[in-house]
Amino acid sequence: MSHKLPFLVDTDTASDDAVALIMALRHPHIDVRAITTVAGNVPVDQAARNALYVTELCNSDAPVYAGAAKPLTRPHEPADWFHGKDGLSDRGYASRQRTPEKLHAVDAIIQTVEANPGIVIVTIGPLTNIALALDMCPEFARNVSRFIIMGGDGKQEADGKDALKLLKRLEGVEGARVAVKCDKDVTPTTVTITLKKK
Repeated sequence: MSHKLPFLVDTDTASDDAVALIMALRHPHIDVRAITTVAGNVPVDQAARNALYVTELCNSDAPVYAGAAKPLTRPHEPADWFHGKDGLSDRGYASRQRTPEKLHAVDAIIQTVEANPGIVIVTIGPLTNIALALDMCPEFARNVSRFIIMGGDGKQEADGKDALKLLKRLEGVEGARVAVKCDKDVTPTTVTITLKKK
């Protein structure tokens, strides 16, 4: 492969997502054009700080944008009982040089996709930012070649036949909005795939 595949990664950047970001940022055939953060395992600003720490760790200048601070219809419930208050096991990791971009993540998603036709969007957190972007600018999805979405409780797997139906079931209101408004190639998967060995 002579060219790199453009990615936009939307994340709630706790420890598992930090590993995923490292893999993407260091992959020789992936170009992460933007990282957008969303409230999920940690508050959105903490997710942005964690993403910035990972970019510094990987010597990447990928821009990081903070987005939705809560889900669309329910309170935000962080997973600090599992990931720690900071999402990275409370080890004191922090970005030392970079700060998030001023643009909101929803606007950044729309602009990044428009500037990079054929981009792949990978979501490894709640779908709030994507749902809001589709509400604001439904036509932005036409420039996305593929959505890869991790979600759900780990008890169900996507079989590729009813991907959008599964997305609605796994991701509630946000997933339903994405499923209804997005007619692109959508690949949902549950967290169990990350536990499988090759």
